Amino acid sequence: MKDVIALSGLGDIKSLAKSSTFKKDIWLNQAYIETGGSNKGFFFLLGGKVSKFKAPTMSPKGTDLAFQLTLDLSKSPELIRSLAATMGESEQADSELKKDIEPLGITIEDALKKSNATLTPAIDFDQNSKLDLGEISMGRPAIVGRIDGLNWIWDKLGDKIIES
Repeated sequence: MKDVIALSGLGDIKSLAKSSTFKKDIWLNQAYIETGGSNKGFFFLLGGKVSKFKAPTMSPKGTDLAFQLTLDLSKSPELIRSLAATMGESEQADSELKKDIEPLGITIEDALKKSNATLTPAIDFDQNSKLDLGEISMGRPAIVGRIDGLNWIWDKLGDKIIES
């Protein structure tokens, strides 16, 4: 377990800072994790260059929750192989990473290496249309999202998606 914590990068966390700022009619919440310069494990999958917060321009009025996440999966095959090795599953991981993704014409590993995206989902919980969850109920969620940085997938599949 110690090896998994070390490989994940979780053992390198030195401090965590969070802030909430009210801007016009929204709360802007930000988080920062200090790792002392270590950028290994899960942390090299997150972050990167700071980009403009796109949610306010794409979210419907009354949105309850919106966030933006930069996800760089280009080094994830390396992380997957390292974690698999600590669990004695190197061959299985390598086999899975080398599988083809038929519609894209490339392997899972190659797709991951090309994937550096910014995800921006926004959710509005409609209090006029309840979703029954047993003992509790909540407003039915309406979700809109934007993905930047995965144009190469659209180039391969866009026409097929439009035709369907």
